[in-house]
Amino acid sequence: MGSTSADDIPRISFIIPAKNESRNIGETVRVVTSHAWDFPVEVIVVDNDSSDDTREIAQAAGARVFIKTEGTIGEVRNYGVANSAGAVLVFIDADISLTDEWFREIDSVIQSIEDNSYLITGSHCVPPTDGGWLEKHWFGKASQAEKTTHLGTGHLLVSRQLFNRLNGFSPAHKTGEDYDFCIRAKKLGGIVVNNPGLKAIHRGYPKSLWEFVRREAWHGEGDTGSIAAIISSKVAVIALLIFVFHILIISAFVHEPVSTAFLLAGLLGIVGLLLLSSVYKFRHAGVFSVLINSVVFYFYYIGRLFAVLNIALGKRVRAS
Repeated sequence: MGSTSADDIPRISFIIPAKNESRNIGETVRVVTSHAWDFPVEVIVVDNDSSDDTREIAQAAGARVFIKTEGTIGEVRNYGVANSAGAVLVFIDADISLTDEWFREIDSVIQSIEDNSYLITGSHCVPPTDGGWLEKHWFGKASQAEKTTHLGTGHLLVSRQLFNRLNGFSPAHKTGEDYDFCIRAKKLGGIVVNNPGLKAIHRGYPKSLWEFVRREAWHGEGDTGSIAAIISSKVAVIALLIFVFHILIISAFVHEPVSTAFLLAGLLGIVGLLLLSSVYKFRHAGVFSVLINSVVFYFYYIGRLFAVLNIALGKRVRAS
């Protein structure tokens, strides 16, 4: 690893937020620090109040560790940047493995960012090769999508210049800070480029549908901070529509005799939304992928629905 002394300013800074990541952080940091860099780099780990030995493991692997016990994920990342010095910022999560392909590509990517400070790049992370069916069919196929509206902060590269101009990540977003960052960057002339050559493996994708629902319930909180946010989110609106169609199905069995119209309307509404969603997201992957992921989309929207309902019920409880 290149020197990070006061006389040797890092060319790039890796910013890694971590909380109770003792299983992952060592490998993530070691992959970076053990690489034979031709220029100085630094690895910044921001510990978000871990109760395990995340800090000690990260330090032993070669990272500089800072502690921020409170704040949203955006604030944690911003704190890492504030304590870094590199002109190019590489944001990765604590459970990301950078591959040999990534290291072969990185020199030219860094040069591109230095030549154009408005470039935001990275790639959609891929699951491990030995991942389960959910990782393979949902996350694996999603990573191959050609259209890119934004890149996730699990693996995102940007110039410090553009980052500073945007005042970093919004502290107001519990989740979705990456989407907000990319959209604000585009308004200033930023360019978001998905580079599959920067292959990164996400070791922390959900292994089961229940973990998947919980993940999406957490991610969905970024769309449910207010009524305006819910209305402006296509995902939140579809989740609510699916909820309404469930009510129709339940209502069908309340009637005597069973209301066939309500039952069909509810079933067709749910199936139609799931298929349309899957076609939109996975049409590049073929018919089989569309069909299997239309089923996964059901659990995706259930998770997002939990986010909407939890926010609504939580506000009522606090208000009372």
